Amino acid sequence: MNYKLLALDLDGTLTDSRKEVTPRTLVALLEAQQRGMRIVIASGRPPHGVAPVADLLQLDAYGGFALSFNGGEIRNWETREIVYRKTIDPAYLPYLYACAKSRRLAIGTFHHAFSITETPHDKYIRREAKISNLTVKEVSDFLSAIDFPVIKCMITGEPNELALLEKEMQGHLQSKLNVFRSEPYFLEIVAESVDKAKSLDILLNHLSLRRDELIAIGDGYNDASMIQFAGLGIAMANAQEEVRKQADRITLSNDEEGVAAIVEQLLDGTL
Repeated sequence: MNYKLLALDLDGTLTDSRKEVTPRTLVALLEAQQRGMRIVIASGRPPHGVAPVADLLQLDAYGGFALSFNGGEIRNWETREIVYRKTIDPAYLPYLYACAKSRRLAIGTFHHAFSITETPHDKYIRREAKISNLTVKEVSDFLSAIDFPVIKCMITGEPNELALLEKEMQGHLQSKLNVFRSEPYFLEIVAESVDKAKSLDILLNHLSLRRDELIAIGDGYNDASMIQFAGLGIAMANAQEEVRKQADRITLSNDEEGVAAIVEQLLDGTL
């Protein structure tokens, strides 16, 4: 195989609508690793949310990586070594908090197995926690509770309101932080220059690999950069239209095992 590294988004890509990796997909990915392909799960989830799938794919046995927080951290899953990490400057946290509170939106962050928030009953906070297998921890004062380095904050709310806030924050911050929506109702904030493409570039350098040896598959807004960056960028059929425009190819949807279809083509030499 000419490709050496396969970057896979999780939700909406590797997992189906039940948030599960299908048996067919698992078999294909295990065979690809047995033939020398290394896999990196590239997700907006925190490491705790990536861990069950990374373990299922046996990334520790095959030298795989977990790129979490949309690229804010890269971890070697075999050694658990942190290859790269970039945190948010704490000076910006009061601004992020004010943006959410002034609009009565929920804001949260992540620490180990916990989602930290003042609004534990917010439906979107709870949805993210369920996806990432986190326990929601209620705090009375969000800013005072943050006594740890923050890699990602999340503001949640209705899509139309978040779209407006996204533009406003991007204009105000002027690239001091990276602000984007991973889903219409999830507005994510990470450090400047953090995104999946830039973190994959760091990982390629770490592994002495080239861009043309990388395949990236995704579906969300936050996958567009890595799809465009990779030697072969593939969008799921269920991807946002803007994301599909960045892709070299479109595969089947996540409920049609689109990742398995691509990996099987790779294995039989037809890709």
